[in-house]
Amino acid sequence: MGVEWTPGKLVYTIDDQVWGTLQSTYVPNISMGLALQTQAGTTSSNWNPIPNNSTPSMVQMPVDWVVIYAWNPQQTSSVNV
Repeated sequence: MGVEWTPGKLVYTIDDQVWGTLQSTYVPNISMGLALQTQAGTTSSNWNPIPNNSTPSMVQMPVDWVVIYAWNPQQTSSVNV
């Protein structure tokens, strides 16, 4: 899984395949941090109210490794690792 940030844009990938893009004024134009978390919840209780009685009390998320690269505005292609 990956998240590529450029000012005003986020691109989410899984196995190097794009599965989501967000281009918005809500995406900061300054560097951001990365948080990995498991959490049940929504921004609106009317759409899909969770947690509910079917929500597990504990979950696990195995993570093999995390790497963060600095954004280089001079770089014209993606970094392949």
